[in-house]
Amino acid sequence: MDFTVHIENAVFRQRGMIDMPSHKDIIKDLKDKQLNNLNDYNRVKSVIDKIYNCQPVLNSEFTNYNFNVGLSIESTLKSIKWLFIEQDITYWNWSGRKMLYDVLLSNGLC
Repeated sequence: MDFTVHIENAVFRQRGMIDMPSHKDIIKDLKDKQLNNLNDYNRVKSVIDKIYNCQPVLNSEFTNYNFNVGLSIESTLKSIKWLFIEQDITYWNWSGRKMLYDVLLSNGLC
């Protein structure tokens, strides 16, 4: 059984599950957003931290940013939430969500 994340109306590859983002896709999207609007991206970092730490995130924290690149920030942030959950399930007896978070951290994205 696989746990997968899909983003409606998004295309990440030509064949197969075209709407399924990889971690690399999400990282690229975040980097593009960071370059596009650093002030708004700094607010995004705090939302990623809240998601990682399983803290409540208000609906308004998934929106109200001004990025002109990539996916909607709401799609990106909600995908991150589900990718953290997927890693918790897959690596429940080891590192779970920390694996993705460490990659985000090493890229200056959270």
